[in-house]
Amino acid sequence: MGCESTKDINEKLSGEKLSAHMLEMERFPDQSGLIANGKSYELADKGYFAKKKNQCGYQLSAAFAGKHQETIGLFLDSGNNHCQERLDDLLKSTLSKFKDHLKSGKLIIRADSGYGASNNIEKLNRIPGLKFVVKGYSTVKAKNLAADIPYKDYIQADKSAWVYELQSEGCLRIILLLISI
Repeated sequence: MGCESTKDINEKLSGEKLSAHMLEMERFPDQSGLIANGKSYELADKGYFAKKKNQCGYQLSAAFAGKHQETIGLFLDSGNNHCQERLDDLLKSTLSKFKDHLKSGKLIIRADSGYGASNNIEKLNRIPGLKFVVKGYSTVKAKNLAADIPYKDYIQADKSAWVYELQSEGCLRIILLLISI
């Protein structure tokens, strides 16, 4: 889609900008992977680094407070750790700092697709008072969901993004986003 890195995705794709503006944020913080190939880098291991195969490095997991861009939790792991392994730690840091926001229903967590597996969405949904926006983990599932929806049924959200809200049971809202680049 013309994006070299997650930072490019967050800056270039209008769907990200649209979502950020809906939450009164200029943009979302980026997820990071740090490449470190020297022999002196302790605990660096092979991992997923976009367009850089067979690289060793670290995975950085972080929770930020959007309005003030304050770091709430930060974890540096070897490159072979998946971000989902830090979800509980990031939630614990965030929920302990923003207890009052959670109680008043004003805490919104935005997470990248790495956290968008169904078991993580269920975990977030079980936290009373929490609001969250998470991209789905599987693009195949999104493609399958969108297959039976005619293009005319989507609503244009901005000049290059169209949305469709699926009928869902319970309090979860599932929204499909089409982006034209």
